[in-house]
Amino acid sequence: SEGGDFGSRLYGWQSFGSGMIFSGGKTPSCRAADVPPLGTRLATAKAFEVVKFFVKGGEHVVGLRATALPAVQTYASTYKGGYALLFVNDNEQSAVSVPVTIEGRSSGKGGTIVTYDKMRYNASKHGVWLGPTVTSFPAWRGAFTIELPPWSIVAVEVK
Repeated sequence: SEGGDFGSRLYGWQSFGSGMIFSGGKTPSCRAADVPPLGTRLATAKAFEVVKFFVKGGEHVVGLRATALPAVQTYASTYKGGYALLFVNDNEQSAVSVPVTIEGRSSGKGGTIVTYDKMRYNASKHGVWLGPTVTSFPAWRGAFTIELPPWSIVAVEVK
């Protein structure tokens, strides 16, 4: 309501944007066919769902080194004796493979990957409001690789 950039460059297929987390139902800037049902969790809520796997009470942020990832923001924190990683791939067109090594650790029991991406967001164009995917990755030795789909936010819990 106070201006800003609500263009499709930021909002994908949508020609509108907002700071809403849940749908308020009818919105003046949306065509009737675009209006999600009242209370629908919107893309912002889906991003928060991913981040809740990264941000945990009693844990703390740790330093990291990221090289050659110009369109990816990276974050790390402790997590139940392991680590949590958060990746944001800003590239709308390209997936990114991120090799991960953890100083002081040569192996791990695997972990959980939580992803919300462009494909899941784009389903909302057809009235399907998908949440993040949750998958596991196996035990690792030396290093492991995380695949970041285009335009995604990915949390990784490393055990």
